Amino acid sequence: MKKFFFLILFLFFIFHIFPHTLILKEKILVSNKKITLHDIIKESSLLNIPDVLVANIEKFPKRLSAKKILESLFSKGIFDLILIGKEIIIDSYKKDNTILDSKLDTDTHLYKPIEFLEKYLESYLDKNNFMIKINLIKIEPYIDLSSIKDDFLWEINRLSYGLKDFEKIKRIPITIKDNKYYASIDINIFANIWITNQSFLKNDFLKKEGFYKKHVDITAFKKIDSLVFDITKTKNTQFTKNIGTGEALRWTVLKKIPILKKGESIKLIVKRSGIEITIPCIAIKDAFENEKIKVKLINGKEKFGVLRYNKGLKYVEIL
Repeated sequence: MKKFFFLILFLFFIFHIFPHTLILKEKILVSNKKITLHDIIKESSLLNIPDVLVANIEKFPKRLSAKKILESLFSKGIFDLILIGKEIIIDSYKKDNTILDSKLDTDTHLYKPIEFLEKYLESYLDKNNFMIKINLIKIEPYIDLSSIKDDFLWEINRLSYGLKDFEKIKRIPITIKDNKYYASIDINIFANIWITNQSFLKNDFLKKEGFYKKHVDITAFKKIDSLVFDITKTKNTQFTKNIGTGEALRWTVLKKIPILKKGESIKLIVKRSGIEITIPCIAIKDAFENEKIKVKLINGKEKFGVLRYNKGLKYVEIL
């Protein structure tokens, strides 16, 4: 308890005594050997902070300690800053106009920066169902991005969480001819979603005819990753709560219904060398279509198989 009290007291002290408290990023990706202060601190710390050179990196990857950063700042006469974090890992991009982990074709030099970024982000989505449009709000310091055709580099981390990643992308560094800029952007993602044309009660089964498809900018919704984009995947689902007319269909209000119940009789089909054997058995637990399950035979033995559902018929298959 005492340690916690002193930690709170310490944080209160540093946030009020020092004009600027900066939070170090855990890792950055850069395209040149010059590392600036804005490269290494989190965006929430950038307000009214000048961007100064803190290190020249000769080899990659490399770790840069908070002590080294402060020593560099002190040498430039900057004493009113404090850093949260021990060190930062620095890695590099290849110096060209591609983004790390880019899935684009090699003809990326044909795109202008915003078009290139749109294409890159779209590569993480199903192009048949999603379209991305980026609106540039501002770029600091100012430069006309529409006039840039090559020698640019967007510095963006790998995306790993699907649509959740897009909600967080608000400000991206871009290097143009060895100069660093910061672009503030809005990302619009257009897709088909499903809207109710009737109300549903809790435990009602989902019926496709109760919805209509609408093409919208899904960034207008909260938690866009919970929206249903393919209604065929909602087969055998029930509602977990009441929903009204005009609501967007979300996975968070649905639960999958097992097509096989525990204790239910079912046939086990074994296929070997062109021969098919059918054996009666009992389900040991609830199961969903195409799920690997365990069943009990009449003689008491247990077997694993895959639950199939074909033309209204259910069976467990062992291949």
